[in-house]
Amino acid sequence: MRSALRRGLQFVAVAAILALAGLQIWQALGDPYRVGIAVAVACAALLGIAAGEWAASAPRETAPPAAPPEAILKDAMDRVLTGIRGYLEDNLIYRNDLKGIDAGLAKITDPVRAREAIADLRAANNRMESKSAQLTEELEVARREIVLLRETVDEVERLALLDSLTQVGNRRFFDQTLKADMAACMASGADLCLALADIDRFKTVNDRFGHVVGDHLLKSFAEMLMNGAKGRGKTARYGGEEFALVFPGVPFPEARRIVETLRRDLESKRWVVGPKEQPLGVVTASFGLAKLAPGESAESFIHRADSRLMRAKSAGRNRLVADDGAQQPARAS
Repeated sequence: MRSALRRGLQFVAVAAILALAGLQIWQALGDPYRVGIAVAVACAALLGIAAGEWAASAPRETAPPAAPPEAILKDAMDRVLTGIRGYLEDNLIYRNDLKGIDAGLAKITDPVRAREAIADLRAANNRMESKSAQLTEELEVARREIVLLRETVDEVERLALLDSLTQVGNRRFFDQTLKADMAACMASGADLCLALADIDRFKTVNDRFGHVVGDHLLKSFAEMLMNGAKGRGKTARYGGEEFALVFPGVPFPEARRIVETLRRDLESKRWVVGPKEQPLGVVTASFGLAKLAPGESAESFIHRADSRLMRAKSAGRNRLVADDGAQQPARAS
């Protein structure tokens, strides 16, 4: 929604600049100097918008504005539209001035009066140049504020999809990612695999060492999953000590190999966590892996991965149970 609003705002700004430039050029036909000014102003404004787009995509920390983003957007757009309206009104006045001066010049035979008419023409032209410069400055100020708004909105959206403790995707991120990846993989025919992971006996860690140590373990486990699946899978905290790995476009055997490697790496590690570097010894996790079946719903897909996770835990934990979806009947979403 917000992304569409930003794109719509850019379209309005570009359309307004082009319309304004076209009007100036049309009115300045026959006057290369004024045509050049009109083209230069339009190019500067369009380059400003392009620069703003580049700046918005660059990762950097930006202090949030004092006013809400919606207020900044409204104020910036109001000033852009006010500036354009004022410029167009002055342009009409300028056209009338030119008509009057032109009509006067046609009747003037006195050199003194001719010089006065030319001075009037120069004064009117200077007023329009000044107005063009003022409008360009106002558009630049509005562009900078719109860039700041975009950065602020992007940061809010990013944080809304991030788990505050582990710094991986949260449940909302998982739901959105799974939905988008299912649609893309179904359209392309590529594989989509989902793994659910649960730290074995996590409650025992909390009871024995406290929640601070438990939180450190969750963060370390999330980091390990993210690094292990980097470039192939997307990591999210599904809930509590349970995490999800989504593998779009990854063949089932490859997804299974990645998850099994993660399980073995976890098993072989001797954990020391917390502010006091308390040794936890061996920490293990159970994994359930499923491959999306043709026509399967998200609910069924998640249920299959979760049921395989439950099988892994009931079979003794610290293992992977996988399902390639070959025998699954298609279920409508």
